[in-house]
Amino acid sequence: MPDGRIRWQQWTHTAFFDEDGAVVEYQSVGRDTSDARMAEEALLLANRKLSLLSDVTRHDILNRLNALTGYLDLSRERTADPELQEYYRKEEEAVRDIRRYMAFTGEYRDVGMASPAWQEVTRIVRDAAAGLDTGDVAIEAGGAGLEVYADPLIVRVFANLIDNSLRHGGGVTWIRVYPEESDQGVTIVYEDDGTGIPHAEKGRLFERGFGRQTGFGLFLAREILSITGLSLRETGEPGKGVRFEIDVPPGFYRFSGRGRAP
Repeated sequence: MPDGRIRWQQWTHTAFFDEDGAVVEYQSVGRDTSDARMAEEALLLANRKLSLLSDVTRHDILNRLNALTGYLDLSRERTADPELQEYYRKEEEAVRDIRRYMAFTGEYRDVGMASPAWQEVTRIVRDAAAGLDTGDVAIEAGGAGLEVYADPLIVRVFANLIDNSLRHGGGVTWIRVYPEESDQGVTIVYEDDGTGIPHAEKGRLFERGFGRQTGFGLFLAREILSITGLSLRETGEPGKGVRFEIDVPPGFYRFSGRGRAP
């Protein structure tokens, strides 16, 4: 601006053509977006400060839990009273639960911190598997060129699915990820050839706290995907491996080879 201030604008340009396809005029419409941009930057700064506060607080709590665990161990060694031993056991169980909740806050704090971006599915799967010991399990990712608009943490979604297959799949030898396109959008299918998920567990699969590890993996995965309107469900048959389906609505996926979004 003339006074040296920086302002942000957004312009849309439209061309008008005659019957022969020649341009006869242009129309340009601009609007000032400075206030919206300043509000966005202020929100990002506030989120960074809250994240820092969360880090410091979580670190201090974990340190105090370590001290508490040490004193519980010392107390347990000083008595053989069965009743007191049972109290110590329950106290240690409470400490473990607190650690699990703290681990969850460490994972959840990053959700929504970065802006969504276009990301290629094959690269996401490759990056997710790179940090895991996959052994002899073959991992195939189809749909080259398919990109989804999602939170950058989507890689954690696939890392969690792959890790679950490796840990709890029961003899998994292959994992496949591929897209299925329809009029309703694209479904990204995740499958393995393991034992699948029992019917009794399907209803609680995405509940917070349900699971064999921290209990937050699939709950967190669904939260990450929901940021841009993606959904996650499990449709496999017990004994025939797992089948997770990530539904991506129109406008939130594109095939780079086609040069346009559907």
